[in-house]
Amino acid sequence: MSHPIPPILIRPSADVPRPTPKQSPQVKAWDAPDISAIRRVNKEAGLFWFRPDSMRYFQSKVHRYFGNGVFTTSEKSSFGNDSKRRFSVRVADSQGQVHTFGDFLAFERCGQATSAAHRLSVNLAEGAEVMDSNGQTYVRLGGAK
Repeated sequence: MSHPIPPILIRPSADVPRPTPKQSPQVKAWDAPDISAIRRVNKEAGLFWFRPDSMRYFQSKVHRYFGNGVFTTSEKSSFGNDSKRRFSVRVADSQGQVHTFGDFLAFERCGQATSAAHRLSVNLAEGAEVMDSNGQTYVRLGGAK
């Protein structure tokens, strides 16, 4: 598995190679008070991300909430020969959608995902526009704190 690319800050004067931005709209990360609020909004929107049957199917666990809609999860991949638990960084928006920052199951260790999620949350809090390794851009809903 390749090493995940850390969040990339987008600065107009930056002259560094970066992924091409996706044509999809920016994800506007919602600074929910806690993961319970994200679960509630997801359910109220008729979405299924946190439903017990969905969580069981993907063997998902929510680990830590960092603020600015950023949290970490782990899933145990049973779709191939590798059944190890791996970790992802997620971002919630105010409509209840949950987005994967970078690649699904990108991190082999919880500490790696925690570090990336913390950096992402801090960057969003500071008002940065952040692009993941797949070209999706993220901003904090309402701008910097």
